Amino acid sequence: HEGYVVASNQAWRRFAETRGILTTGAEPINFFTTDTMFASKSEVARLRRVMKRIIAGHARTSTLEYAWQLKGSTRWFCLKLSRLDNDGKSYVIVENEDITARKAAQLAADMAGKHFLQVQENDRRRIAQDLHDSTAQHLVAVKIGLARLKSKYLDVDPELIHELEASLAEASAELRSFAYLLHPPNL
Repeated sequence: HEGYVVASNQAWRRFAETRGILTTGAEPINFFTTDTMFASKSEVARLRRVMKRIIAGHARTSTLEYAWQLKGSTRWFCLKLSRLDNDGKSYVIVENEDITARKAAQLAADMAGKHFLQVQENDRRRIAQDLHDSTAQHLVAVKIGLARLKSKYLDVDPELIHELEASLAEASAELRSFAYLLHPPNL
């Protein structure tokens, strides 16, 4: 009777009855032939493969998480399978735990993380744009003003003018680098 549920606790029977897997007084269900427990055929196939591996002795335990559509909402469950050998017979103990709350918390945390990254990216983009639009323009204005001073006042120390121009060029280059690092162009 490979794959049959030979014993279950009352909680599992209630679980199976409310989901249409088992009806009161019906024959025991077989995990290899029923597909009403799972949301997709791939989950059914995955359970069958894992259970066969455990029955064959290739694995002692396994855990599967699966989704279930129930009354318009998705519930998540964790199925834990463990091999038990007794009197020359092999059994698989199956535990089914509702993990919907944990999955909802994971989803909320994932969404919060994505939102945080998007906010961070938006801030970087805004700062890079501000640096480009405002601060870079101020540096250009200083460069123009320095050129005007140089041409208007001939007695200004040329070495001082050169140092100021070099410092201004370095500040402009650093500003471009910083703006690029904050928000590199999309490839």
